[in-house]
Amino acid sequence: IEAHGFELIESKEEIIVERIKVFLINMIDQLPIQRKNKLSTMISDELGRDYSSLSKVFSQREHITIEKYFLRLKLEKVKELIQDGSHSFSQIASILDYSSINHLSGQFKQETGLSMSEYKTMFQSDRKPLDKIV
Repeated sequence: IEAHGFELIESKEEIIVERIKVFLINMIDQLPIQRKNKLSTMISDELGRDYSSLSKVFSQREHITIEKYFLRLKLEKVKELIQDGSHSFSQIASILDYSSINHLSGQFKQETGLSMSEYKTMFQSDRKPLDKIV
């Protein structure tokens, strides 16, 4: 199994973390992101547990908060959409549920060290598969 990139999930905590990751990756894959509630409420509803315990387990296992993980997923999707070239930066901000292009631009710059325009002109891709984000 491991030779093919799979592993057995044995602990309850690992199962919780994987369920959270799958839920968030599915959100990113189904654009536009349409949140009716806060992310914490959506995750809590999806897993049927209180968010504080889910967040604690996730942070302990992954050494990153759920919110930071989701941000990284979104920014990888931003990179994909920039490379695709079929959306403007404003459209990307909108479909990824950012309050404004300025908010997206600031987060992108903070996390990547590049502006979105600079990233767009790069010839190389530093994108990561969504299931490899941590």
